[in-house]
Amino acid sequence: MSKKLFDLKKKLRKDKKGFTLVELIVVLVILAILIALLVPTLTGYIDSANKKKVATEGRQILMAAKTVAADDYNSDAATKNLCGKTITTLDVKAAGAAADDPSIEKLAEVKASKYESVSITFDADGTVSNLVYKGKKFTATFDGSAWTTTKNS
Repeated sequence: MSKKLFDLKKKLRKDKKGFTLVELIVVLVILAILIALLVPTLTGYIDSANKKKVATEGRQILMAAKTVAADDYNSDAATKNLCGKTITTLDVKAAGAAADDPSIEKLAEVKASKYESVSITFDADGTVSNLVYKGKKFTATFDGSAWTTTKNS
């Protein structure tokens, strides 16, 4: 009985085969080809997402700047600090704003660490005539009527 059991174990061990080295290499090569095809596609999606993110942040800043500029334009003429000027920082409030009134940065909810530079030009009547928002990889530009987003060089 034990002889039959031993022969059965030996036979099972003989029939049991693993993957050969060639089969493993073929599988790895196929995986490498698939990864090589996916990487450019994924980087395209990432760039597209970053471009949309910068455009969205630029629009948020534009809306916040318009809000603060409207408040500034409606304030006393002697205390206007935005109308007809260009600013390069977002921590600006309307003239005569109370201490707890939000700045452009707080209204737009865009932290200074998210971008490299910003430039907002206001007309004398308190409207935003030009906005350039430069993010880490892309720049969003508003010329008074339309948005453009370009890749930084």
